[in-house]
Amino acid sequence: MAGAGWKRKESRAPYKDSKDERLKWLSGDFVQYLDEWDQEIASKSQLRASEKQRLGLSVSTKEGLRLIVKSFTELAPKLLALPGADYLLSEVFSQDPLERYFSKQRHRGGSNENPLASQVPFNASVRMRYQWNFHKM
Repeated sequence: MAGAGWKRKESRAPYKDSKDERLKWLSGDFVQYLDEWDQEIASKSQLRASEKQRLGLSVSTKEGLRLIVKSFTELAPKLLALPGADYLLSEVFSQDPLERYFSKQRHRGGSNENPLASQVPFNASVRMRYQWNFHKM
């Protein structure tokens, strides 16, 4: 599965092969586990909907996990096939920087938690001016 020289957790080793077993596990066993979890919760007829909801993941979390798994398992083999791509680090696949950016955009809007697309460039330019003035001090 992982490289022979990897001394830490093998599951954290860089991906080096498009046929890595972890990719198969993600797209097969892991997704199946999510499905079975949902089915198990749904089969609990004695529980109220609110109780069932607490037993599982939120809808947005499940959708996010499925999207990430599908995206990563389809993209990883293509990236590994590129010339010079000796390995792939799964931990660099993160949307945290993008989430931080839009979080700052929402906060820039004050009480407006959902800025319009036309407001984003203005908010970004105000933020950049603030940072520039702050660094000049």
